[in-house]
Amino acid sequence: NCMSINSPTELFKEIYQNITGSSYRCQLDNQNIYNLFTKNSKNSCDMNILILDEMDNIITKSQQSLFELFTWASDIIQTENKPNILLIGIANSLNLTDRFLPRLRANCINPKLVSFLPYTADQIKSVISNKLISLQPSSIKNNSIPIVHPAAIQFCSKKAAVTNGDLRRAFDIMYSSLNLFQENLFKSTDIEDLKILLDSSITPLDKLPKMTITSVVKVCSQSFNANFDLKLKPLTIQQKMILAFLFKHEEKTEAELQKSKLKSKTNANLTSNTIKTTLSANDISLKSFFEYYIEKCKDLDHVTLLKRSEFLEIISSLDNQGIVNLSMIGVTTSTSNLIKNRNVSLNFDNYKITPSLPKHEFIKNVSDIVLLKKIIYSSF
Repeated sequence: NCMSINSPTELFKEIYQNITGSSYRCQLDNQNIYNLFTKNSKNSCDMNILILDEMDNIITKSQQSLFELFTWASDIIQTENKPNILLIGIANSLNLTDRFLPRLRANCINPKLVSFLPYTADQIKSVISNKLISLQPSSIKNNSIPIVHPAAIQFCSKKAAVTNGDLRRAFDIMYSSLNLFQENLFKSTDIEDLKILLDSSITPLDKLPKMTITSVVKVCSQSFNANFDLKLKPLTIQQKMILAFLFKHEEKTEAELQKSKLKSKTNANLTSNTIKTTLSANDISLKSFFEYYIEKCKDLDHVTLLKRSEFLEIISSLDNQGIVNLSMIGVTTSTSNLIKNRNVSLNFDNYKITPSLPKHEFIKNVSDIVLLKKIIYSSF
């Protein structure tokens, strides 16, 4: 668990202690760890599997320790005493190896990337519904959902999916909403009626009052609004400016998409394949967004134009904070192709970018900054 480690240097100490069962008192160098993974008289394992959970927590300017581990697990070392190590790194950043370990690509080390996409609203709804149905006694054969109204589940699922697709967030919303519903129920119901209502021998689970969407709306309103304020307040003016440009670029893209749809309706010869191409071309890639940013900055006075590396650094920071979402363009095909082809490395041009918060929340938080208002209310 890399959350309990402060630096890559401490990682080697942790590995040594877990494998040998004893702490290393002297200076621990790479060769000591290398020997642990090599098959010898002291180590008869055919393969050592090392899983680094939350690997992005130990990313620092000095990447030597991590680079060594990736090298040992790669096909580069072809000697007889090659370490028998299978390295599995789990991180929140989709393109972590490209952004923070560029030496890997420079040395022809291409780890296999497996992307786990966020849960969709339908998937979250299915998990919550099935969990509630499982509370029913086995004697009840139907699939009716107890305690919570389906509309409340649907609203909760959509909110969680829009934010970050995290099931834990959906469960937190549902738990808080049920607590609120229970409090209101206790206040509005006579004590004797409440005793009968909560007696499981009298009132079956599927006959209990169901929590409505009202409770979920109230919890989401308090939770998400506060969350947006906390996320936006610490941002620098450059970060907020890029967010403002992103919302404008999104407006522009949507307008072009609508224009394309209208044109396709009037053109009877436009094939379905052509329409598909038009729609996919409107993905907001980081490349097109950067070009839009450069173009619009020319119209603003006293604004320092960021270089490409600086621009990408800010995007990375916003992505890590959950304020924007980076995902691969054409994820159903290009991702698998990239993974299969070890000679192709991921880069920012493979990604599209979308904001992870509503536009009205952003505008509300920056309404007092003249420069940002000028960007937001300008023509795209």
